[in-house]
Amino acid sequence: MTNKGSIWRKWDLQVGTKDYTRYTGVQFSGEKLSNLCDLTSLNEQQINGNHKDLSNDDYAKLFVEHFIHYNDTDVISLANHNTGEGIEEILSHLKLRKAENQDSIYTDKFIFPGIEIGGNDRCHIIIVFNPETNNNRKFEFQEDGRTIKRELSWKEYIDRFLDAINIPSTRFNNGQPVNSSSLGAKDIISKSKDWDFIPVFPHIENSDGLWKELQDSNKKEIYSNDNFGIVDISLISKNQDLKRICSGNHSSWGDKCIAVINTSDSESLEKIGSKFSYIKGDPSIKGLKHLYIEPIDRVRTGKEPEILDRVKLNRTKYLKKVKINQISSYTGQYGNWFQDLEIPLNPELVAIIGNKGSGKSALADIIALCGNYKNQDDFSFLHKNKFRDGKHAKNFEATITWESESSNHKNLGDSSVNGELELVKYLPQGYFERLTNEISSIEEFRKEIENVVFTHLSEDDKVGYTSFEELINSKKELINHEINNLKDRLQPINSTIFEKEKKLNTSYKNNIIAQIAKKKEELTALVEPIAVPNPNEDLEIAKKNEEVNNKIAEIKNSIEKLEQDISNETQKKQLLLTEINDLKRIKQLIKGKEEDLDFFKETNKEPLSKYNIEIDEVVKYRFNYSTLDLVISNKESTLKEVKIKLGEEAPTTPNFISFNNLLKQKKEALNTIQKGLGEEEKKYQQYLIDTKNWQGKKDNIIGNENTPNTLKYFEKELKYVDETLKSDIDVLRTQRLEISKLIFDKMKVVLDVYIEVKTKIDDIISENGDLLDQYRINIEASFGVKANFVSKFLNYISLNKVGTFYGKENADIQIQKILENRDFNEFNSLKEFLKDIVKALFEDLRQKPTQQAFIENQVTEVTEFYDYLFSLDFLDYNYELRQGEKRLELLSPGEKGALLLIFYLLLDNNDIPLIIDQPEDNLDNNSVANILVPFIKKAKCRRQIILVTHNPNLAVVADAEQVIYVELDKENNNTFSFKSGAIENPTINESIVKVLEGTMPAFNKRKLKYYEN
Repeated sequence: MTNKGSIWRKWDLQVGTKDYTRYTGVQFSGEKLSNLCDLTSLNEQQINGNHKDLSNDDYAKLFVEHFIHYNDTDVISLANHNTGEGIEEILSHLKLRKAENQDSIYTDKFIFPGIEIGGNDRCHIIIVFNPETNNNRKFEFQEDGRTIKRELSWKEYIDRFLDAINIPSTRFNNGQPVNSSSLGAKDIISKSKDWDFIPVFPHIENSDGLWKELQDSNKKEIYSNDNFGIVDISLISKNQDLKRICSGNHSSWGDKCIAVINTSDSESLEKIGSKFSYIKGDPSIKGLKHLYIEPIDRVRTGKEPEILDRVKLNRTKYLKKVKINQISSYTGQYGNWFQDLEIPLNPELVAIIGNKGSGKSALADIIALCGNYKNQDDFSFLHKNKFRDGKHAKNFEATITWESESSNHKNLGDSSVNGELELVKYLPQGYFERLTNEISSIEEFRKEIENVVFTHLSEDDKVGYTSFEELINSKKELINHEINNLKDRLQPINSTIFEKEKKLNTSYKNNIIAQIAKKKEELTALVEPIAVPNPNEDLEIAKKNEEVNNKIAEIKNSIEKLEQDISNETQKKQLLLTEINDLKRIKQLIKGKEEDLDFFKETNKEPLSKYNIEIDEVVKYRFNYSTLDLVISNKESTLKEVKIKLGEEAPTTPNFISFNNLLKQKKEALNTIQKGLGEEEKKYQQYLIDTKNWQGKKDNIIGNENTPNTLKYFEKELKYVDETLKSDIDVLRTQRLEISKLIFDKMKVVLDVYIEVKTKIDDIISENGDLLDQYRINIEASFGVKANFVSKFLNYISLNKVGTFYGKENADIQIQKILENRDFNEFNSLKEFLKDIVKALFEDLRQKPTQQAFIENQVTEVTEFYDYLFSLDFLDYNYELRQGEKRLELLSPGEKGALLLIFYLLLDNNDIPLIIDQPEDNLDNNSVANILVPFIKKAKCRRQIILVTHNPNLAVVADAEQVIYVELDKENNNTFSFKSGAIENPTINESIVKVLEGTMPAFNKRKLKYYEN
């Protein structure tokens, strides 16, 4: 048997034939008439005449051929009133045509024998018999009561049934059926097991209908009956009360659901299927009875099932079949394994079952291989230590075919991945185990979750990236470049702030006060020279020394001028050195920017070329260093001239005498002249020198506000510390926070991507709150401190210094206090956090009242510490998935397995086939019952799922549309075989029991009844 299991088909369970009392013929013409003549060997008069005049055999031909070729209904049940006339011939002809036309349109058409009857309560019932029944009542036995003599025709069997329910032997009166059995509807349907049928209640709101004819008490008796489960309600019914009852949502009726269908009650060949239902199931009595178990999910009326439309629109994303075979040159020396296998695949849930070592994972690996799955090291069957041992795999090949009829072919030994797009998502058992059991795989697990999250972004938001990691990294790359520019602005501010904050220290102020006192003491200690009379005030002496005095005065003037020139040139030299250094620094910065731009152009040259855009046409710039170089050159020339004047460099012209050498000469000349003076004149000249030196020392001590280490400078600094310092620091701190805000805003751009995804995931979680009731999922998308923040923060702190963070244990407590209840998603809160950190370094918070403290006494590298804090390097993007309040790292393997499955089954927006290999091995029993089963049922509505399991219970409770039972006969040269079909198929039932070692599945009571033999 090789079928796709439960698929959606059009069913009409109320079809009349020529023996239906209201039956009318149809006039055919043209090609249709001609074809029917050819197919039935009937002439035109017979086909267009009164069909009641046709023999049962001739009518069976016309009925079957018209049903096969000119009706799109797939499954019908015959339902003439009170008679089984002609049913045997119709079923026999269909059986014959199927045998003659295997794998054709005949194969996919099915007809059930049946009748319509009425009870003594005027309630009509369609009796749909099992066409494959082996009920004893269908046979005539020898006198021993055991040996079968013959099988009754369907007319005979139905007559027996009509007798059993007390329909009068005269079935018709004046051509009209005698509807009334002596039994009521409840008693009639109670015989369904004895006679192997399923009752269907037609037109229940109309005359002769269950709801129209019966009182509520009688209705409830039937409603609660285990044999009541299928009713026909008109599509245009406005009876909301009835609809609630059938959906199990009526408070006074209970929670039992009833399958609601539509039937045509057809009176002619052309009316068959004019009203119908889509039913998903095996086209058998078991498949129809499955509606008792899945009355809502397996029926659609009035509209096409969503899956059919989805497959039509996405034919390249649904697998149709897989073929596995030996290569043509293989001689079988390593076993038969896979030989001419073609396995059809249902578009919804496919369950692959079998005993251990039966080849379940082999089939999953092969499908995944053909679907271009990349992480082939995770294969369990197609592994280098197993089938890919160098001998086996290369002798086999496989092809998957999609609903679009496109296909993908692979040799089983081909492990190459040449950049093909993955066409399936596969969770191999080994990969699943590694992600959920190994601590080292947390990041890989997180990436799996992120890739699912990525599917919730629109194509516009993905902007061409293929993974969440790529998208986030691209955002961060752009943002980080802008943040680095802001950090460059932040660093000099932090340096300036620290220099000023050092002045807040009382020791700094005390030092200034001490310097002022010292300078004043120096002034007090400075003794003014005792005045010496000027001998030249005596006119006679002045006249005598006039020439010498004039010479001395002239030399002194020259000396004063030279000293002034030397001072000017020295200042000029210092200014030139500063300017040249500054200009060269600026030039270097500009050169750096030029190199950055050159690198930027080179980096983006190729990406733009894909769009036929030249980078030089987009980015144009010109750096002209000539003016800057000219200014530097001129200043360096001027500096050289100054140094020559000061005697610091060799002169470029001969006989040039530097200022310092000239000063030396003048002083020597003055000294020579003064030696020739009289004693009084010498004393006076010495007094003048001493007075000049005294005044110079006094001036140097007093100084000015701009000259360091002078009285005026210290007095100004003291005034600044007392009056202006704190306000200046506040201004700088405000500027610093403004830059931090800009950095925060840049980082928020990346966080917004996380938040957008979180919002979409939250919506899905909210929509599926009933499924997630026992497994709460929380997604965090926020800013938070990095995991290493506390340790890195404390690395900057000298824990042996008095202050808030004194001592390791206390320091941990204090930083945790500051971190407590912080919302880093709002800058105002973040700003207060930064302020509190700074405050803790300027106040000892351990004491009440707090004591003043100073940052330079506690922090080793203050500027670097400030750069770390205010550039927000400690802040991280916190995108985290939690089960309740548990973080990923704290989840058990079973909890992680459940989380991964929730994401792939419920939250993954990807619609390519999902293959899962034995997930139950990594889940606890609670997760299997509460997560795996309901989520698989949810997921199969939007993507094809192939589930490998050694527990067939999973296939049953998840209502798998197709079960593939696989076997590997190791004693028969390793021959792989399979059986495929719906759960309700008896052969699949037997296979399920076989895997469970003879134990029937522990289903609920309704399913136990269903699976009773």
